[in-house]
Amino acid sequence: MDDQHLSTVLEQEEKDGRFSNEEAKQGQHNGRSFFANMHRYELKDTQ
Repeated sequence: MDDQHLSTVLEQEEKDGRFSNEEAKQGQHNGRSFFANMHRYELKDTQ
C-alpha cells in the first residue's frame, strides 16, 4: 500500500461524494496516512 494507492482511493472517494467538504477529505487523508505509516515504519508489517 503505497502513497499512490492511498491517493487513488481518496480521489475515488471524493468522486463518489463521500466528503461534505475539503476539510473532511483532508481529515480522512490524515487519518489513513497516519495508520498506513505506522504499519510501514513502526510495525513494519506491510508488504
